[in-house]
Amino acid sequence: MENPHDLTGTLLGTCRLEQLIGQGGSSVVYLAQQLRPQRQVAVKILLPDHPQGSQIHQQFLRRFEDEADIIARLDHKHIIQIFEYNEQYGYAYLVMPYISGGSLLKRLKQQGRLPLQQAAWYLSQAADALDYAHANGVIHRDLKPGNFLLRSNGELVLSDFGIAHIMQHMNQGPGLTTPSLLLGTPEYMAPEMARGEAVDYTTDIYELGIVLYQLLSGDIPFKGETPYTVLLKHLEECVPLLHHSYPDIPASVDEVIQRATAKRRKERYTSASQMAQALHLALRTPQQEEHGQTHIITLAVAPRQFEPQLIPPTVGVLHASYDNRPVQASVTPEQLFLPALTQAAEVRSQQSSGGKVFASSATQSIPAPVPPTSPKSHRSSKHFALLLILALCLFALAGTGIMAYAQFATQPTAPVSTPGPSLGERAQTYVHRYYTNMNNRNYRAAYQMWLHTPTSTYCNFLQGYASTEQVAIKTQLGQVKGDKIDVPITIEATEALSSERVISTYQGYEELQQINGSFELITGVLPQTSSKPSPNPLIPVLSPVTSKEQQAQSVILQFYTYINQRDYPAAYHLWGQYFLSHTQYCDFVDGYTHTRHDDVQVNTLTPLGDGTVQVDITITAQEDGPATHTYTASYTVGQESGTWKILHGTQNLVQ
Repeated sequence: MENPHDLTGTLLGTCRLEQLIGQGGSSVVYLAQQLRPQRQVAVKILLPDHPQGSQIHQQFLRRFEDEADIIARLDHKHIIQIFEYNEQYGYAYLVMPYISGGSLLKRLKQQGRLPLQQAAWYLSQAADALDYAHANGVIHRDLKPGNFLLRSNGELVLSDFGIAHIMQHMNQGPGLTTPSLLLGTPEYMAPEMARGEAVDYTTDIYELGIVLYQLLSGDIPFKGETPYTVLLKHLEECVPLLHHSYPDIPASVDEVIQRATAKRRKERYTSASQMAQALHLALRTPQQEEHGQTHIITLAVAPRQFEPQLIPPTVGVLHASYDNRPVQASVTPEQLFLPALTQAAEVRSQQSSGGKVFASSATQSIPAPVPPTSPKSHRSSKHFALLLILALCLFALAGTGIMAYAQFATQPTAPVSTPGPSLGERAQTYVHRYYTNMNNRNYRAAYQMWLHTPTSTYCNFLQGYASTEQVAIKTQLGQVKGDKIDVPITIEATEALSSERVISTYQGYEELQQINGSFELITGVLPQTSSKPSPNPLIPVLSPVTSKEQQAQSVILQFYTYINQRDYPAAYHLWGQYFLSHTQYCDFVDGYTHTRHDDVQVNTLTPLGDGTVQVDITITAQEDGPATHTYTASYTVGQESGTWKILHGTQNLVQ
C-alpha cells in the first residue's frame, strides 16, 4: 500500500475498496464492500505525517487502538457506528456504515439557509448525541456541517467523533507540545482551541453555536485570508447578530447563539441539550428573554413542532458525505505563537492607554541615599570609617535593588492561566446534565450516565421515573469524599400518579465516582420531605352535566395531548390497572419513540352495556423521517375506582 490515494480494488481487512468518495489532508475515505458480513460500508484510512516504521508512527498506532476503542463503544442512534478498526500495511483505518443521504453541508449548498424549525430539529438530534458522548468522556472537537450526516429518511448522524484527537496523537512526537499541523477547522474553532488549551464539552457547545449560525444564515460568521486571521476573530470578535440581517429570525435566537459562543467557557450552556431547549423556547416565545440560572434548572415539556416533510422512511439505508474535511495546513510562526502574540497585544494596549512603566515609577518611589552626617568631635576616626563603610554598603545595596526591580518591571507580564473547574464543580455540572436529559425525555442518555450493575436494566431504571413529569433542581457544590463526590440536591418533582398529579419535594444527595477520567452516578439518597396536590388535575373531572360519551372523548383527547407534549408519565397513567400491570413504562415510551405529532379525529362514540364507552378515532401521525402515517384506533373508556381511564385499545395502520 504505497499510494493510499489510489486503492480501488484493494482488500483491506474484510473490506474491498471500490471507490474514493472523500479526501483530506489527514485521511481518505472509500466506499467499500465488506465480505463478512456482506454489506456496503465506508472505510476511512488515516494518513500518517511520519514515516512508517518510525518510533513516532509506532506510538501513534498504539494510541490509535486506545482512542478508537473508546469511540467504538459509543452506541447512540445519532452517532455513526464504528463497525471495525484495525491496522494493515502500517495504515490505521476505521470501518463505518455508508450513509447515502449526504450531509448538512450539502443541504446548505443546495438549499441555502434552513428554516428555523428545521434547524432546531437538527440541533436537538445533535445535542442528544453530544450529551451522550460527553457523559461517556468523549469530546467531538471538530463539529461542522460536513460532519452532520443525513440518512435517507432525513435523520441526523454525527460522524468523525474523536478523529481530531486521534490525528493529534499521529502528528505529535515524544515531548512535543506544539502540533505540526493545524488540527480541526479554523472557521469553527473555540477560542481555547486557538490558544492551544485543553478542550472540554463546552468546546463542542461553542462549535455547535457556530454551526447553528451557519444553518440559519447559510454562511460562517468569521472569514479571513489565512487561518490565523480567522482564529484571531474567534478570539476577539463576537458572532454577528442574525436578526439585523434576517428579520424573520427572532432576537431571542441570537441570544441563544451568543451564549453558546461566549469567549469564556463558564458563560456557555452547561450542556448541549440545555442549548437545544433554549432554542425551542426562543422559537415559541421570541420576545421573552431567557434568564439563565447557574444552579436551578426548570425545564417544562413542550410539544415538538417541526415542518412536515413527506419523505417515506427507508429502513436499513446507511450513509456518508465527506465534504469539507478538516483543514490540515502547516502552522505558520504566527499560528504557532498565537497565545504569546495575543498576550503581547494586551500588554501594548495597556501601555498605550496611559499605564506607567514599572521601572520609572519604581525609580521615583525610592529616595536617593542620604550621605552620612559629619562625625562629631568626640567620635574617633575608627568610628567614622566604620560608618562610612556601612553607608557605602547601603548605597550599593539600594542601587542594586533599584536596577533589579527596574529590570523585572520591564519584562512582559507572564500569562495567567485560568484555572479549570474544580472536581466538585464538574460533578455538579454532571448532575445538572443528568436531570436535563430526564426533562428532555432523553432517557437512554440519562441511563448511560449511571454505573450499571447486572441487575440495573434500562427498563428497571425507567420504571423509577414512570410518574415523573418534570423536575426543578437546586444543587450545591460537589463535596469530595475520598474517591467519591457527593452533590447535595433539592428536587421539586411534578408527578403523575394513578388518580392525581402532585408536587413532591426530595432532599439529599447524588453520589458520583470518577472512572477512567469521566464521572458516573453510583447512587442517590433522596428521601421525600413533602408532597402536595398540583393545581393542575391529571385528567378531566366528570361533572354532573357531562355525558359519558363526552367524558370518554375528553379522556382520549387528553391522552394524545400528553403524547404530543411528550408527557409520557401523564399519558401512561391514563390507562387502567390491567394495562399498567402488563405493560412496562419503558415499552410504553419506546412505542412513541418515533412520534413527533399525532392529529386525532373522533369518528364515533358508542355507549356499551357495562357503562363503558367505545371511542373510534383516526390518527394522522407525523413520525421521524419525517413521514406521515394514518392509523385507525378503537378504545374502551370507563370508570375505575371513580376515575375515568382507558381500559382497552387497539390500533391498525391504514397507510
